[in-house]
Amino acid sequence: MSRLFLGNIPFGFTENQVRAWMEAEGFAIAAVELIHDRQTGQFRGFGFATLADSSQATLAVESLNRKRMFGRPITVGYALALEKDSRKTA
Repeated sequence: MSRLFLGNIPFGFTENQVRAWMEAEGFAIAAVELIHDRQTGQFRGFGFATLADSSQATLAVESLNRKRMFGRPITVGYALALEKDSRKTA
């Protein structure tokens, strides 16, 4: 599975709407996670999608990056893996 970063998503969109848009473009989506502000709960305009078939990741980035989602050019790229902090806290 491959995880993609999705930026500039229209505000008010839900995970189901993003999934439906990507599936309409021909990609099998395993999961979508939209990021919300911790304090206000407001959607921050970006999120992540996990493709069910990792071999489609390059095609998804090439075909969806800068494509318009209801008038907004969406940024699509490979998500960076976050490293866990290995420092121990006392």
